[in-house]
Amino acid sequence: IEYSDFQCPACAAYYPMVKKLSQELPELAVVYRHFPLPQHINARTSAQAAEAAGKQGKFWEMHDMLFDNQTQWAESKISRETFLGYALGLGLDI
Repeated sequence: IEYSDFQCPACAAYYPMVKKLSQELPELAVVYRHFPLPQHINARTSAQAAEAAGKQGKFWEMHDMLFDNQTQWAESKISRETFLGYALGLGLDI
């Protein structure tokens, strides 16, 4: 079970290791729990974006998109628009 915040730099640094383990050990079940830190202005919105994607079966795809692009949106004041763009890119029904 991983407790994480999509805006957290340490979580982003740890993300490739978790992804690699998941690929190398298919029997490993990774459970993601949101832990948005209050000092991260986009933590809750990013968690909501991932949950919305999950309702359409694409949680992990959004998870990867958020961590892969964290430096682009982490301090943005227009993160909602960015996340909508990610959703469109994943083919989600907005």
